[in-house]
Order: sequence, then structure tokens, then C-alpha cells
Amino acid sequence: DIRKMLAADRLRRRIEERNAGVNTWAQLMAIQAGAEKEDVAGAVSPTGDEDGAAPPRKYVPPSLRNADPNSGEGGDRPQRDDSSTVRVSNLPPPTTEADLHELFKSCGKIQRIFLSRDRATGESKGFAYVAYEMISHAQAAIEKLDGHGYDHLILRVEWADASRNK
Repeated sequence: DIRKMLAADRLRRRIEERNAGVNTWAQLMAIQAGAEKEDVAGAVSPTGDEDGAAPPRKYVPPSLRNADPNSGEGGDRPQRDDSSTVRVSNLPPPTTEADLHELFKSCGKIQRIFLSRDRATGESKGFAYVAYEMISHAQAAIEKLDGHGYDHLILRVEWADASRNK
């Protein structure tokens, strides 16, 4: 019977796909699209086989593309150095980046300021990160502004890296 033959053929294909590491329809479509491109170009498969059977491909997220597979780091994205970053807490809600820049610029040259804000209201959540160009500037900010009164609140300034707050 033709129906039984078609059903058996579909089952055989699914078993082959599972053995090749294809778990979802999207993976199958990606493999088929790659195979079609190779067939059109007349290229030999990456394994060097003449039959053109491509090995199953695994999805690699963009953050890990072009990365060394032995390291746990991403590829193109440079790693941020937080060694000269301080965490400022107990900030009042109406605080802005400009306010923080004005307060912290006396300690040294600032690279960037991140002020955490509520998405709905746009007000400060009460903490921020200030990154300096030099560690000595960050140390000066901690010594000068930790315990400083700001808008009727007492600021807490500490290293952003938790291991340094001992």
C-alpha cells in the first residue's frame, strides 16, 4: 500500500534526522537551506565528501561567534574593565546623570555613568555606577564621597566589584 510506504519513508527520514542531531523543524530548515546553497554552487561539503552530505550544524549565539571555543568569553565584544568603577547607592529618585557627573567630577576624569532608572516613571532606582579612567580616581571618590550628604540622604560609595569591598 502506498500510504504505508510513505509513512515508513517519513519515519525513516525522522530517525535519520534525529541521529544527525536535528531536534527541531528550524534546525532542519537551516540544514536544508545550507545544503541547497552548496548544491547550487557545486561545492564540496565541509567534510570533503563527494556526496555533498553536510554535517549537522549547531546554532551559535551572536555573543559567542568568532570566539575561542576553549575560553568562556564572547568573540567580537570586548570585555569591560570594572576595576575603576564605583557603586553609588542611596540616591534620591529625582537624581540625573548630570547631577552625578557634577558631584563626582572633582575626584577625577569620568569614563561613563550608569544611573539605574524605573522604566515606567523614569526616576532613579536609587543606585548608579561611575567609571573612572584610573583606579586612583575611583579610590579618591570613595574616600571623599562615602558618607557624604546629598539631598537629605547619606550616600554610600563603594567598589563596584564585590570582591574588593572587604
